[in-house]
Amino acid sequence: MWMLCIFGVFLIQVAVCQQPVLVNEPQSVEKSDGEEVVLDCKFDSSAKECVWLKDGEITIIREPYQYVGQPETGDCSIRITHVDLGRDDGSWQCQYPRVGNFPAVISKAARVTVLVAPDDPMIFFDGEVIEKGGTLSVQRIDQNVTIHCLSKNGNPASDLYWMMDGRRVEGENHNESTIGHNNLKVYNSHSQLVVIAISDLRGSQIKCIAEHPTYHGVLHESYANIQIHHNTTQVTATVDGFFITSLDVGENEEVTVYCIADGVPEPSYTWEFQRRGEDTWEVMGNRQNLTFNATPGKLVCKAGNEYNFETVRAPAEITVNTKVSTTPRNNAMPISAVHLFHLVLFTISSRLLFC
Repeated sequence: MWMLCIFGVFLIQVAVCQQPVLVNEPQSVEKSDGEEVVLDCKFDSSAKECVWLKDGEITIIREPYQYVGQPETGDCSIRITHVDLGRDDGSWQCQYPRVGNFPAVISKAARVTVLVAPDDPMIFFDGEVIEKGGTLSVQRIDQNVTIHCLSKNGNPASDLYWMMDGRRVEGENHNESTIGHNNLKVYNSHSQLVVIAISDLRGSQIKCIAEHPTYHGVLHESYANIQIHHNTTQVTATVDGFFITSLDVGENEEVTVYCIADGVPEPSYTWEFQRRGEDTWEVMGNRQNLTFNATPGKLVCKAGNEYNFETVRAPAEITVNTKVSTTPRNNAMPISAVHLFHLVLFTISSRLLFC
């Protein structure tokens, strides 16, 4: 009997000193400022006490924190009656403290995120904000262009991505914490996109799109239209919609010719004419179209913008050939008719003479 009592006491001691088992752990949650949050944490019944850590520091459970269950029975769940960004946003863990030779039992970290809606995204280029729907002007073709997008003052940080002409494009993203409204920590989201300014991008639309829990599935975006400045590379002349390099018309016939050139900004035009047999050139006009009376010679359209107007202007040359009309004038008569007129007149005069 004496041995049985000793063995019974030993069993009781083991039961009391065994390490508690964590049954339920707290889960991460996102809530708006002022909402209620419940963090679940339960040990088995061998646990008689517990503590809560917020960002690694012990937090005393008192208003606005409340125990939901009974810690002495292993239920350490708490309620935050109204979450606050500055006080409650962060990492939370429940812990059964170290007892004797048993190490502490600690839960995984649960993130409490107090939601703050970020500012709408903005597109930046060359250090300047591109207004929504504005123009992103690239100064020359074939250069590498770096475009930035920024969404500020959110918690958590926004997720940013790009769309170009309806196609998703991934940029290089990173987030950084900052001090926002009311001196509270929030996050700025930044995305950087590098594109090559090829001619195919002229007129393309680029969008920066932000996703955030406070948007409830509604995308917030900013967009810009890409304009690539480049020099004039092709100049052609047309008459009646046909491209021409020579013109055969009647002398002094009125002709209208058109000059077509590419280039951004829009090219300026100059028409010059060199009469056949002369060395000098005469300026005929400074518009895209020219109406003139045809004279033999060479007609040239020159077009260019600020990138090459003075140096590499591309010309379109037309050789003007004229022909003399062979159509008789209205008061001219064929020679045979003149002879006939004199013959009739002579006949009439002769008859009057003999009468």
